[in-house]
Amino acid sequence: METINYEAVGKRLKELRMNAGITQTELARNLHQSHNGVISWIEAGRKVPSLDVLVAYSERFGVTTDWILKGTATGEQDQNIQDEIEGLVELRRLYKKIERPDVRQVALRQLRALTMIGR
Repeated sequence: METINYEAVGKRLKELRMNAGITQTELARNLHQSHNGVISWIEAGRKVPSLDVLVAYSERFGVTTDWILKGTATGEQDQNIQDEIEGLVELRRLYKKIERPDVRQVALRQLRALTMIGR
């Protein structure tokens, strides 16, 4: 039986939340948690999420509990989701490296243009 690394689970959950652009407080409210500290503890790997919370994350972000717990995709759809998340994390990392607001705007315009080509 595989041991679950709850620090890695927390990291995956934090990535999902951040990519969705929501705060810990908003997510706590969404998941009917008493306060954002619960989300903070889970994301830091200091608290093991309950089954209810795992299922709520899964439904809220459209990923499987397998991906949340193990970081592995179990099917084609899960692999697509995992690839998309990894791509978003990379885009976010690159975007944050751009310091000048005018250059950020150019980058966004170029991305929008590329999406038109890809249709």
